Amino acid sequence: MSAAEKMSRRDEMETLLPFYLNGSLEGAELEAVEEWLATDPAALAALGEAEAEFSGTAASNEAIRPPADALSRFARALDAEAGPARAPAASSRLAQAWGRFTAASPGLRSRLCWHLLWCSRLSGPAASTAISKLPASKAILRKCRSRW
Repeated sequence: MSAAEKMSRRDEMETLLPFYLNGSLEGAELEAVEEWLATDPAALAALGEAEAEFSGTAASNEAIRPPADALSRFARALDAEAGPARAPAASSRLAQAWGRFTAASPGLRSRLCWHLLWCSRLSGPAASTAISKLPASKAILRKCRSRW
């Protein structure tokens, strides 16, 4: 590491000054900054510069801070824009079919799954022909229709 890449002790302490000013330094870092301020006369000048920068930043932040009631006014404006609440949407056919499927007996569910898997391997006219040739397909379909 070159000398330019290394931070000098002064640079390191100056980097910690904003945290010293806002009270967030603790432990060894706080002790190091306090020792540096007590022993190095140039440290007080750096502290003065950091205080000026800190107070300027705080003043700028206060100048752009939104009013205390800004969030509630924004929420009211959104509510007014949205209009009255809508009723919840009715469940889809897929959701209704899933509910009926999960309410079916385990044996019926397993047979339905087997038939669906078998039919999903086929496509086109071959699928409808294969379904009609399955021995239990008509009985299962009658059971399903009577339950649904």
